[in-house]
Amino acid sequence: MLLNWNKLKLKSYYYQVLWVVIITFFLGLIVELIQAGINRTPDIGDLVRNFIGSFIALFFFAPKKNEMGFYKLCLSKSILILLIAFQILPIINFLRDERHANIEFPLLSGFESKLEPSRWTGDADFVLSKEIKTTGNSSLKIFLNTSKYSGVSLKYFHREWGPYNILSFKIFNPKNDFLKITCRIHDKKHTEGEQAYTDRFNKTYTLFTGWNPIEVNLNEVYKAPLRRKMNMNEINGFGIFVISQKENKIIYLDDVMLKK
Repeated sequence: MLLNWNKLKLKSYYYQVLWVVIITFFLGLIVELIQAGINRTPDIGDLVRNFIGSFIALFFFAPKKNEMGFYKLCLSKSILILLIAFQILPIINFLRDERHANIEFPLLSGFESKLEPSRWTGDADFVLSKEIKTTGNSSLKIFLNTSKYSGVSLKYFHREWGPYNILSFKIFNPKNDFLKITCRIHDKKHTEGEQAYTDRFNKTYTLFTGWNPIEVNLNEVYKAPLRRKMNMNEINGFGIFVISQKENKIIYLDDVMLKK
């Protein structure tokens, strides 16, 4: 639309490129500042995607694009296609991992695929590790820090836990002392509400040296909210965390699964 503006349409191609870049930058910056003002997180990736959209118009559809010269235009198009591929790759990986997760369910995460860490988020850093594992070849190595709440949460998973009785997982503690870790589970209604402590499941477990198998009774989870019952077919969050550690800790997580 901008390229069809009469005043800009009469200018040279490089003049058009300059103005499209300037306008794309400032409009994108304004949008990101507005998002910051309404408690949404600004994302530099959005600016990059804005520029990709603008360059698609400039290199493929601008009437005067041939002023750039055949070889320069081909090079610019090639670079742009590579940038588009980098943007699409995470989506492809997400779809691949989603298919993998569907096949393995009710295993929620066994950490045998390099894509699985993308299912997780949290304050703590984490990586796939072959150092310590139970079944399979790897586990999730979690670097717990000294912040008030340090841990990891599963963000992409099957939400319908109703048919199952147990959530099980294994945690390896490499230290020769015990470690208190809390498991948190909540449903969609909790996320949409005030997220009160008494409206979700919280339970603390003691980790001793070595592998610690943990089984969470999902009937307890169902009854956990104080004034209602948890919707076990709309589970929206599962995580493990430690509270206010005096020093950094390392644990290994493996075999997160639902059982009947």
